[in-house]
Amino acid sequence: MMRDALLAADDYLHISSSIDYMPEYMNITDSILREIERSKCPELEKSRNILTRIRRRDLYTFVDEQLLPSSEKSWFSITSEEIASCRENIDDFDTDDVLVEVVKYNYARYIKRI
Repeated sequence: MMRDALLAADDYLHISSSIDYMPEYMNITDSILREIERSKCPELEKSRNILTRIRRRDLYTFVDEQLLPSSEKSWFSITSEEIASCRENIDDFDTDDVLVEVVKYNYARYIKRI
């Protein structure tokens, strides 16, 4: 949700452009969240709403996860649209409400070097 809030604010605050200029990037701290929350700008309303939800603990709902062996990951793919199409009542449901994320964990394997 934090990522969504910052992405929603990026068009107005140009947060992502700071990565090209180190002195500006070093000033990106948690204070940016307070700046968004205190702002009255309509451009930051979506971002403010997400941050308010975080503070109120009205967090995104976790629905499911699947752990796949490495051999099966090559054929596995599913989209937000496919998941959203499975809903019977889609009046208040959109593909933006679904996040499909494929994550690879390596469990920080230790390699002993001799």
